[in-house]
Amino acid sequence: MTDGVTIGQAAAFAGVTGKTARHYHEHGLINEPRRDNSGYRCSGSADLLRLVQVRPPAEIGAIRDADLTASPPRSSTLNGASTTGWTS
Repeated sequence: MTDGVTIGQAAAFAGVTGKTARHYHEHGLINEPRRDNSGYRCSGSADLLRLVQVRPPAEIGAIRDADLTASPPRSSTLNGASTTGWTS
């Protein structure tokens, strides 16, 4: 393979496992990369970018839980206008 990286290399780059990357392909979260002459998935830079953008379910849950427990920011004013968008 001379053009692109294997699924294992792509997964390692994105911080997920190859199994997770294949799961993303199967469920349409990312497009399956093209295959080389040997039948291996061959990820290019656009494939790597998308793989990095997709977040594992556990990470999404942690972000969601953090957002639910966060309190609204304190309002501040700049020339008499609120800068947070929160109303009292």
